[in-house]
Amino acid sequence: MKLHDFLITYGGIDKEEGFYGGNDCISIDGYCEEWSQESVMTAEWYEEIKDRTIGRWQTIGGGMYKVEICITL
Repeated sequence: MKLHDFLITYGGIDKEEGFYGGNDCISIDGYCEEWSQESVMTAEWYEEIKDRTIGRWQTIGGGMYKVEICITL
């Protein structure tokens, strides 16, 4: 699955309404650590990586810790 498709499926998005879904942190190996979905999708480097295939992803945290989605492209 491509990164952009994953983020759309995971949290949803409506740019016209200014909505970027997903309340969890997103970390992408080599690009960001613990960013919001909106911050990732509006980053200057996002356009160059959005069509890359996800090699693996996992969710960590929960309970008393913030949930984080860790992605390796």
